[in-house]
Amino acid sequence: MPRQPQEIRVVHASADYYEPLLRARFVRAMKAVQRQTPINSLALSMANARQAKNTIPKAVLEQALEPLKKIIRDAYMRGGKLGADHLRKL
Repeated sequence: MPRQPQEIRVVHASADYYEPLLRARFVRAMKAVQRQTPINSLALSMANARQAKNTIPKAVLEQALEPLKKIIRDAYMRGGKLGADHLRKL
């Protein structure tokens, strides 16, 4: 059974909310990483991928991406609720 127009509107409204929010938080996180990464170290390590991965400490990256966890979890839960509602109607 295909989704009804109302269900489609709800899915699109949810996507319209979460996509820009996730994008904005991701950009903010990458700017935080950029502020904490010395440009000289990054430039010098570009020739060697193994060395480049150590230029940005894992802890810095995890700290910067921490705010995205809540958005991803909320979007996942919202999608699960929409899916459960759809299955219930079937």
